[in-house]
Order: sequence, then structure tokens, then C-alpha cells
Amino acid sequence: MLQEANARLRGWQRITTKLKHNNRNHRDSLGLETPRVDSPS
Repeated sequence: MLQEANARLRGWQRITTKLKHNNRNHRDSLGLETPRVDSPS
């Protein structure tokens, strides 16, 4: 039980960190492609 829960937690951490990196990269690319007036960089 504990080993299984730990493995699942580790997997979720890996997925969440990957999603965070993807969101950051996506936001940067969007900001570079289409400059927004309401949110200056």
C-alpha cells in the first residue's frame, strides 16, 4: 500500500512539474508571438 501510494505520488509530481514547464513555455511563446497591451512584459 505505502509503496504503491508513493509511486503514484511520484508520478503525479512528475506530471505536474512537466505541466508547469509546458505552461511557462507556452505563455512565453504566446507573449513573444502576440504582444498584449493589457499585460506589458
